[in-house]
Amino acid sequence: MRRLLDGKARFDSGDFAGAQAIAEQATLAAPGDQDAWHLLGVALARQGALDRSASCLQRAIALAPGIADFHLHLGNVELERQRLAAAIGCYQRAAALDPQSERPRRALALACERQLDAGIEHQRAGRRDEARACYESVLTGQPARADALHLLGLLAYATGDLAAALQRVDAALRVAPNASAFHESRGIILLAGDRIGDAQESFAAALRLQPKSASHLFNAALAQRRRRDDAAAEASIRAAIASEPNHLEARTLLAELYCDMRRLDEADREIASVLALAPERAAAHALRGRVCRERGHHRDALLALQRALSLDASLGAAHNLLGQVLKDQGRAAEAIDAYRHAVELDPQNPVIGSNLLFALNYATDIAPDTVFAEHRAWPTRHGPAAPPPALPPSPPLDPGRRLKIGFVSADLCAHAVASFLEPLLAARDRAALEVCCYANNASSDAVSTRLAALADSWHRIAGRTDDEVAARIRADGIDILVDLSGHTRGNRMPLFARRVAAIQVTWIGYPNTTGLATMDYRLTDCWADPPGLTESLHSETLFRLPGGFLCYAPQREAPPVAPSPALASGRITFASFNNLAKVNAELIGRWAAILHAVPGSRMLLKAKPLADPGTRALVATAFSRHAVPPERLELVGWVDGTHHHLEHYARVDIALDTFPYHGTTTTCEALWMGVPVVTWAGEVHAARVGVSLLHSIGHPELVATSGDDYVATAVALARDVERLRRLRAELRPTVAASALTDTARIASEVEAAFRRMWRRRLRPA
Repeated sequence: MRRLLDGKARFDSGDFAGAQAIAEQATLAAPGDQDAWHLLGVALARQGALDRSASCLQRAIALAPGIADFHLHLGNVELERQRLAAAIGCYQRAAALDPQSERPRRALALACERQLDAGIEHQRAGRRDEARACYESVLTGQPARADALHLLGLLAYATGDLAAALQRVDAALRVAPNASAFHESRGIILLAGDRIGDAQESFAAALRLQPKSASHLFNAALAQRRRRDDAAAEASIRAAIASEPNHLEARTLLAELYCDMRRLDEADREIASVLALAPERAAAHALRGRVCRERGHHRDALLALQRALSLDASLGAAHNLLGQVLKDQGRAAEAIDAYRHAVELDPQNPVIGSNLLFALNYATDIAPDTVFAEHRAWPTRHGPAAPPPALPPSPPLDPGRRLKIGFVSADLCAHAVASFLEPLLAARDRAALEVCCYANNASSDAVSTRLAALADSWHRIAGRTDDEVAARIRADGIDILVDLSGHTRGNRMPLFARRVAAIQVTWIGYPNTTGLATMDYRLTDCWADPPGLTESLHSETLFRLPGGFLCYAPQREAPPVAPSPALASGRITFASFNNLAKVNAELIGRWAAILHAVPGSRMLLKAKPLADPGTRALVATAFSRHAVPPERLELVGWVDGTHHHLEHYARVDIALDTFPYHGTTTTCEALWMGVPVVTWAGEVHAARVGVSLLHSIGHPELVATSGDDYVATAVALARDVERLRRLRAELRPTVAASALTDTARIASEVEAAFRRMWRRRLRPA
């Protein structure tokens, strides 16, 4: 004992080697003496022999586990060895053994602080597992440590585990309810889970604590953008910028908001301000590309997007925009490649996935069964992660009762889809069908007002989550829910993928299958989808309307029919006013053959992208490859106003339909203006819409069955000027008297279709 006391004295005087020597002799003489092992351990620690020190201290603890100092000193050694989790455990045990002492608690706090810092470093370096282990060990030492709980929540958010993230952040808020950053994180997590209203409440709580925080204001704006509350979002972003003028994310978001609002000059100014601060910010260059596209400056848009991708090739939004610009120019194959890159980079984004599917309809070299397989894959990526809630109990199953029909679309405004829906709404039997419209439009116009007056109820769903819209539809008791968008802009395919009505139908807005197993029917007809031809290319059951799947409402602004211009000029003018995306190299080759076969004839193309000099040059070059000189072409861009647009048909003798994606509204407009349309029938719905339209007005002779027949039909018509004169006079009254404009017919046939679908549900085969 005296020898050991001498060793302690040497230790206290700083003679650690002497203390070590005495302690070693003591452990040899009395191996069960815990104090000897303890003295040896602390003496070794002071000399830097940390591994041996730890072994000695562990031996002392094994002999006397109830002595707080032994655990405290081992903790110090573990701290020096950077074994922070082990140190925390030692300090915990020391504090439990000696609750009155401050030393273990101070040491524990220090170890937890270091462990937290280590976790943050791991997290910054992307070592998530290591970071998680650090934070969890901090919580073993300090279970109410709010910042550790918060950081674990952020880790869970980064890995997509939103439930765990929310649980951790809520726990942090229970400890520190006035931490504004925690409320902000909660809002970010909720927003990622589409709980927009709850997210807004969290951001509001953060702003109550820190009203001028640029970060809080920015995230509040993100939620307001999701709600389509543009005015509130603009105010929040401007407040964020006022608080932090160089906040690049806020300035970029403001530019994006102005793009959505079509305030393009302001968007340009914000983009310029971002690039002045950060010239190599890829997202700003991509937004510049978007502004250029909106202005119709496609060549400049391509340059901006190429610059964005040269700076950040992983920017999925830029690849998506590139796809849109290329599609606008009729470069479908290149657009599809761009969309595929975007999907690879952002595979969970349903909008990009739909953009790819839409672009496939323009392709000339992709087999229909491949296109179908791509559509069938969409729900796998973007369908509900969990089974949706069960549908509410059905009302009395009366086959003859009034049916509640819901129409869902982003085009319940001045758009072609609305023009085909309006005749049904106007002529329907209100005693048989109750109509609820769910408008996903960002804004409303005079057409929206007119449609709303024809419906029994009208709900704006833009900015509402799928959960919110599903709850609304279920509360409305909808029997049959009708999609009018397919995979076009603003669709709500994820909503239909979760099945929110007993019967779900797609109609009008998209020339292909949706690919959804939850979409029960597709309204079509025997010309667009002849029995036996396309069933295998649809996930839906095809339901054919007898008189045609479309009903056209001629524009009120349409001018009178003008004489065929060839009668006065002696030369034939062919034309296509279709979307330029539908024009491709093979089709231009056929058009060139027609021009060569009709001497002196010319081709008038009218499409919005043709306002761009670069796009006009691309088209002219494509014709030149077939020896068609520029003087035989007229390329016209955007014309403001329906009346002025339709007036251009006075300059056209024969309209040539596109292939393999036919025109729809364009064909109807041409026919109404007295211009015959020559179409080329294919083997999928998109390539047979013209067949349906021409059969429904009684002119099947204008339908060609092959590329060569398409050329021959157009040339024969061009050579028969008398026939052109007669068609010019007869087409408008023919269309007016046909099934194509018979509103009573479409109302009766669609109502009968819905009634049969309902009865099938009551008495399944």
